[in-house]
Amino acid sequence: MSESGDYHVVSSTTEDGTVIYVRGEIDLTTHHTLVRMLDEAVARGQNVIVDLSRTTFMDSSGLRALMELWQSQTAAGLDLLIRNPSDPVLRTLHYAGLDRVFRVDQRRQPES
Repeated sequence: MSESGDYHVVSSTTEDGTVIYVRGEIDLTTHHTLVRMLDEAVARGQNVIVDLSRTTFMDSSGLRALMELWQSQTAAGLDLLIRNPSDPVLRTLHYAGLDRVFRVDQRRQPES
């Protein structure tokens, strides 16, 4: 787990692939921990699920990290799923046009 203030990134491996949970704001000061976790996920050679249900904000540095992940996964023939993006993140994805590029699952999961 990586954390900074209210920002946390946790990774786990499931039978579906690597799941990365992000809580808090993804911005220029925090995105480096997300990038490191995404790089580790790519190195495992598995499908990647990024759960953004608890992400309260994402700027262009977060969009870039997800775009680079999508490019790596696509080149390797693997899948990327953006799961349960919060409303602010979904708006950011939409404004950037990436909601039409990424596979986005908007079904809300019960919080634990």
